[in-house]
Amino acid sequence: MDEAGEQDIYKIVLLEAMMLVKQAWDAVSQDTIIHCWDHTKIQTVALSNNALEDPKAWEILHEFAASDMSLPQAEDKLQAYLGDCYKENEWCATFKAVMEAENDVEEALKALQELTRNISSSGTVQHAAILAPGPIAPPEELEDIEQDLQGAVNDLKK
Repeated sequence: MDEAGEQDIYKIVLLEAMMLVKQAWDAVSQDTIIHCWDHTKIQTVALSNNALEDPKAWEILHEFAASDMSLPQAEDKLQAYLGDCYKENEWCATFKAVMEAENDVEEALKALQELTRNISSSGTVQHAAILAPGPIAPPEELEDIEQDLQGAVNDLKK
């Protein structure tokens, strides 16, 4: 294609164009792609090597705090999600905070939120707002109880 004249450049067929694009893409190294993403600074949290900055990992911990999930189940789920990035010693404080709340969901969630505020890869707390998810929906059992209670209140008002 490089030796083609200016007139011949318009005679390319779709298959040739697709093959050229594939060859060009294959020539781009993984390091180049990583450098480009790092340069744009639009995925700093998602590309972080620090598992403690992974929002999905914190969602698992919030689920652990707000449900009847056992400690071994939570550890297994977190380890399955993080894979090789899971380091038990990094997560001890988070599991301990939830366990110390002793089935008090609000207290456990407050403890987790406090821990997310303290985490940062650069010494500042720039990602804390991203890491700390919004309020967690109450467990379904609680919603059912609230609806039953509201129904009873409505019946009493009649």
